[in-house]
Amino acid sequence: MNQSFRELYLQNKDRLTCNVLSLTRNRDLADDLVSSAFIKAFENRKAFRGESAESTWLTAIAFNGTRNFWRHERIRPMDSIDSSFSKELAEPDLLSKTLERSECCVRLRRALRQIPALYRKVLLDHFVWGYSTRQIARQERVPLGTVLSRLFNGKKRLRKAWDRQRLSSSPLFQENDAREVLR
Repeated sequence: MNQSFRELYLQNKDRLTCNVLSLTRNRDLADDLVSSAFIKAFENRKAFRGESAESTWLTAIAFNGTRNFWRHERIRPMDSIDSSFSKELAEPDLLSKTLERSECCVRLRRALRQIPALYRKVLLDHFVWGYSTRQIARQERVPLGTVLSRLFNGKKRLRKAWDRQRLSSSPLFQENDAREVLR
């Protein structure tokens, strides 16, 4: 590895934590899994072949650790029927919430495809991957103000694309009405 492990840790810890947190939905668990991933990476640092970026290698270790954790969690017996987990299972609107969320994800992906790649990349780097604006500026080799401008304009364009999709999918609007609104 070309950079010191400390630098690698500082550059990737927040992003990895955000990624693992999106899988676990538990901050403490995500922190534990990311710490374990860094320990495993440090122990196996000589096995890193350099065929991919160090951050990609760390992400794979963290995701594999998360997957292994969930495998072991599934086979663990439930101690009590009154646990908080069983209450979550009994939630009546869970299916409808899940479907609604997946529909929103599909709409968001469609809206993101409608905006230029320049803005889409900055939005994804910042809001999905958790990079700071300074990290994005350094990575893209552009001034910080340019990144802030791209974020602002990207959000504006994404909002317009989202609204266009909402109007075009709404049963209240006829096809001609939607075209009129979009002009």
